[in-house]
Amino acid sequence: MQLDRTAIVIALRTPPELLDLSLVVIREFAGRLLLFALVGVIPFAILNAILLEPLRHYDQLSLLSASTTSNQWFRFQYLWWMALLVMLEAPLAMLGLTLALGNTVFLSDYSRRNWLNPIWNQRGAILWILGILRGAIPALLVTAYMALTPELHRSFMVIVWLTIAGIILLLFRGINPFAPEILALEQTKLSSDPNRPNAMTYSKRTQWLRKAQADANGIGVTAILLSAAATLMLCLCAAFLLGVLIGTWKWGWWMDLIIYPTSLWMTALWTTVLRFLVYVNTRIRAEGWDLELKLRAEAQRLSEFQGAPNRG
Repeated sequence: MQLDRTAIVIALRTPPELLDLSLVVIREFAGRLLLFALVGVIPFAILNAILLEPLRHYDQLSLLSASTTSNQWFRFQYLWWMALLVMLEAPLAMLGLTLALGNTVFLSDYSRRNWLNPIWNQRGAILWILGILRGAIPALLVTAYMALTPELHRSFMVIVWLTIAGIILLLFRGINPFAPEILALEQTKLSSDPNRPNAMTYSKRTQWLRKAQADANGIGVTAILLSAAATLMLCLCAAFLLGVLIGTWKWGWWMDLIIYPTSLWMTALWTTVLRFLVYVNTRIRAEGWDLELKLRAEAQRLSEFQGAPNRG
């Protein structure tokens, strides 16, 4: 692997350039990125569909509810709950995609059998940071409790508290947005090694990158707005195509169960690519990473040249 030969040019970019580059990366490597994304997305998508199934019986819920008789309120509850789950699960579900992005950008030759080894090596840290602290597993547990408690199917209180928790976690994620890259790509440990007291830890790494993420928060807000618009656009386009092809213009069960979750995960894929590019940009700003890669590449070539046998 040549560190100065990459699939994209490692250079400092402006926020509009990063947004444009994210779409270019998806277009150029769509097949590979989709494959690695599906590995993590499919289990979460199936689990979400099973746990939220009780909320899709809108007519029955409206008849049994004492507070509202509108089906639309219960449909909105289902759609909003699904969006919250995807938002909280995306960093964990897209971890394989993050690894694939790193390998793709640096043109790394890796075996499909061992491409998940970095995740396995960091399983404890990933489970704690991305699973627990980032809210993916607690949100699934809350959803499972709701699914097993019939009286909660007609109550909007759980979704209100879950929304508040989701907003807090989203703000917390904005402070340290690069946890997947730090854990999976850099293989940074949570605690320091007694034999290496000066080794980099997760907390030190996040603090260091936080000082240089000047445009990360602005891009994050833009990504949220664009994700909402893209999800709506994808759903409307799918509804239009279904109407043209089969003559059904009503928002039916296939929209709730298939089209809408698919649109959410597609926007999550895009935001994962964008976050990776912002991570690269932040490292360039904080560490002069583009220059470091060139120097390391020259040192690698010099080492290979000195180790080559003398044919004179």
